[in-house]
Amino acid sequence: MGLGHYIHGQIGRISAGETPLLRTLGQRTYFFDANWRDGARAEAAMAWVDTSWQRMQPHSSRGTYVNYLSRGDDEAVRATYRSNMRRLVGVKRRYDPSNVFHLNRNIRP
Repeated sequence: MGLGHYIHGQIGRISAGETPLLRTLGQRTYFFDANWRDGARAEAAMAWVDTSWQRMQPHSSRGTYVNYLSRGDDEAVRATYRSNMRRLVGVKRRYDPSNVFHLNRNIRP
């Protein structure tokens, strides 16, 4: 199943300097999700997700919403926060230099 939502209202009016979760008025977000109980369906379900995602790429921006990330590597996290990454790394260094809070889409200090 593919799900998403249309960005409207105040969330789309907040500037990049005020939030790391940039949303633009009129923007749409989406993600693809598949689940199965029978292990024999896993390959077909994941093929559907991969194909659906590939077909959306020509219509998509590079960034993504952090909760929709399917990968947690540094490159994916940087692409999510874009121009705000440097500022977030500074916050992380100041308040969590030991990286205690790392069981997430981690911003390394």
